[in-house]
Amino acid sequence: MEYFLYSVDLPFSKKTIFYREINSKEQLILSKISSLYPFKNTENIIEYCRVFKDIILNCIKNKEDFLDINLIDYILFLIKLRIVSVGDDIALEFNPEKDGDMKERVSLNLAHVMKNIYDLAIKVFDKKELNFDNITISLDWPPLESESILLKKEENSVEDQVLSTIVEYIRTIKIKNKIIDLKSLKKEEKTLLFQSLPLTIKNQTQKIIVDVINNMLGINIFGAKRLDYFKFNFYNGSFQEIQNFLFNFNLKSIYKEYYVLASRNINPKYVDSLSISERIVFCSLFKEETKSMEKNINAPLNKDSMDLKALMDEFGE
Repeated sequence: MEYFLYSVDLPFSKKTIFYREINSKEQLILSKISSLYPFKNTENIIEYCRVFKDIILNCIKNKEDFLDINLIDYILFLIKLRIVSVGDDIALEFNPEKDGDMKERVSLNLAHVMKNIYDLAIKVFDKKELNFDNITISLDWPPLESESILLKKEENSVEDQVLSTIVEYIRTIKIKNKIIDLKSLKKEEKTLLFQSLPLTIKNQTQKIIVDVINNMLGINIFGAKRLDYFKFNFYNGSFQEIQNFLFNFNLKSIYKEYYVLASRNINPKYVDSLSISERIVFCSLFKEETKSMEKNINAPLNKDSMDLKALMDEFGE
């Protein structure tokens, strides 16, 4: 039986998600898919997202609620899951820009990154409702299910990208007293509905979303100058790079810890079920025990022991 010991209230979707830490097997797979699907093209990234999401869903109790969240809450949740499973801090290493220079290390506190993304979401999307004579448009961050839709849009400009995906940002359209929830419509139906609106409404809606995306690009979510180059939005693959950055671990280190536990006759399938912190604690205990045993083997006999042995020899024992 699985136990979901943690919960988090997601601020924008207004959902409470119950979850557990990722286990050792999930950590292995998350690390492997980074190599299996290198971010060289959109198809690879989409396939990475599919497998990644399936693994994350294993850690969720209320899966239906989770699948109903938006993309900003999704990235906030992933950071929280990484913190609970591994810890707050993460270190990055950059190759030197000039020959002879040392590699540059940057330490990030993920709790600070979470706050930066939350603040960004509040700041750049401050207007979520447009009111016209008989029409009200309610806007929101795109739903989780639209991740691959946005990623497929490879238009050159933000304006073109937004224009081709604008319906993903619309939650409801109220015409007189009738409210239409776009979540219940197919993509083609959403597009037809939006296209049927007056040109003024369409232009204003597009302008708001274009401003949102452009403002996102101008904010350093990591708070580290060395990462100023990183431009965060839903279209350029940066959203998926954060996922990879959070859950791409050193495979050699993981296999080494599996080996340590296997050498103590611990079934690898049992190790699969351990949380990362449990596996690390077990390994450290076995390593300490091994060092202690080696120390005792190599330690010289004390004086009392030598005298006792001589006495036993004397009496023929």
